Amino acid sequence: MVNAVGAVVDREGNVVRGHYDRQTGLRRELVPGVEERLASGLPVRPPPGNTTLTVVATNLSLDPRQLRTLGRQVHASLARAIQPFHALEDGDVLFAVSTGEVESDPLLDTTALGVVGSEVAWDAVLSLADEPLP
Repeated sequence: MVNAVGAVVDREGNVVRGHYDRQTGLRRELVPGVEERLASGLPVRPPPGNTTLTVVATNLSLDPRQLRTLGRQVHASLARAIQPFHALEDGDVLFAVSTGEVESDPLLDTTALGVVGSEVAWDAVLSLADEPLP
């Protein structure tokens, strides 16, 4: 679920969801809006109640340390897709789980698994950005 304070950004750096400017009809990067609000004496802090919930699941058997590291790697990578990410007003959280079905894979170490998981998580955020707004 993506209900972030931050804007959703595609792989080209374009804002594709969030930070909508009603005057221009465009989506904007965060920094110009913050600068304008500060210059106008308006509050910058967004209202609370935003969060991004993520689950990373693998069938590769990982020990607790490897699973925590995978979760950290994927969660940190979401800052590429959601800007800003993990803000004070957000409740962003990621759960990393394993079914333990596959004992090991010599072609896929945990770092590579994190890279793949990070890209898939970004794909998931972008796919939600394509959904119509309620």
